[in-house]
Amino acid sequence: MQQNILCKTKRVIISALLFIVFFTSQAQTSKTEILWDTYGVPHVKDQHLKILTLYNQILEEVNNLMNLYMSFSAQKTNDVMKVLTIFSVFFMPLTFIVGIYGMNFEFMPELKQKWGYPVILIVMAIVTGVIYQWFRRKKWL
Repeated sequence: MQQNILCKTKRVIISALLFIVFFTSQAQTSKTEILWDTYGVPHVKDQHLKILTLYNQILEEVNNLMNLYMSFSAQKTNDVMKVLTIFSVFFMPLTFIVGIYGMNFEFMPELKQKWGYPVILIVMAIVTGVIYQWFRRKKWL
């Protein structure tokens, strides 16, 4: 019983010493290799390399997932911006036309004409139609 405990204690101490020697020195000496083989100490170096490799793989996968999420987020933002741009392009010229006619100038000849109001509505419809056809030709709609 005491011998078993003594043997386990010796292995733990040797493992700890080897662990300290391995991680504190840059070059591996032949003494540590002999100690590794002689006392049957678990291959901490191999386990460390496996864990380090696994950690690097997981880190790479997490980075890839974050990049994928950012790409999807950017795609959704681009879709929203596309819709907002289309709406603004449709309403910008119409707002300009309405803004000019909303200034209430006295000397606007088309205001005193009988067909002035319907002509402006037709011009607005034509502008909207031209913009719509332009978007269709560009395949944005």
